[in-house]
Formats: sequence, C-alpha cells, structure tokens
Amino acid sequence: MWWILFGRQQYQFDGNFEEAFDALVNLRPLKTISAYLYVLENREEAYLRNVAAYNLFGNIALFIPYGIFLPYLFKRLRKLWKVLLFGVVTIVCVELLQFLTLRGSCDIDDLILNMIGIFFGYLMYLLT
Repeated sequence: MWWILFGRQQYQFDGNFEEAFDALVNLRPLKTISAYLYVLENREEAYLRNVAAYNLFGNIALFIPYGIFLPYLFKRLRKLWKVLLFGVVTIVCVELLQFLTLRGSCDIDDLILNMIGIFFGYLMYLLT
C-alpha cells in the first residue's frame, strides 16, 4: 500500500482538474489491458515489453495474497462473493487515492486485473 501511494513521484499539472482527469483516469474497460497486450505481441523494445508485462502480471500477482489470506483471517469472508466485494471496495478506494494524491492512475483495468488476482488467490485458498 505504501508503494502504491507514496513510492511514486507525484504528477505535476499546470492545467486544471480536467487535464489531470484526462491524463490519469481510464474508465473504459480493457483499454489499458489491450494496449499492453499489443505491446507484448507486436513490439520488440525490451523496455516497453517489460513495462507491459510488469503492469499486467504485477496487478494480478499483487492481489493473489488478498484472495488467500482474507478468508483465512476473517471467518465472515469465507465465501467468494464476500471476498470479491471486499476486494472491489478496497481497490476502488486505492484507485481513487492514487488519483487524488496524483500518485498513479485511476484505471478500471487495474481493478479488473486486481480482481483476477483475488479470484486466483481465493482458488488457492480453496485448494489448501
């Protein structure tokens, strides 16, 4: 959580709120994911491919522990729908904080990837 909010440099905008919103908010599902998949499939630059892979797989991997440990730590969160609902609320709060602090983007695709991670983590919880 610390890295997500404070481990990055704060964006600077000389313009207004609309400029910041346009630059830092993506509300169109799969826009960012498809762009990263395009880079992985079609670009040869190692740096770009690393950034794309890091963002795609990192957003999933970061939340796998969430799906594993929530049901272990809280009896009330042993059902999949409760874990996913709790995850959505948490991730939306984190995404909004990133935007409000200008430390990262508020991206619906991050929510999608994070939820995939929580789901995989929950499957691992069920297997233990």
